[in-house]
Amino acid sequence: MIDELKKVITQVEQLEINEQQEIAKMLTEEIMWHSTLENSQEKLQRLGEEALNEHALGNTKKSGW
Repeated sequence: MIDELKKVITQVEQLEINEQQEIAKMLTEEIMWHSTLENSQEKLQRLGEEALNEHALGNTKKSGW
């Protein structure tokens, strides 16, 4: 663990339990979000390629939004 993280954890340990729980929740959500983005890159690339191919084939239509 890096020193900066150790310092922050030491500071968090001094907070009230409800504040610790909120910080734990925020960190958990951040880790989950990072994992979601990391694991979705291939799928997003495939979807983008599929959309470009459909457009090149003329299978798309202009929308008002």
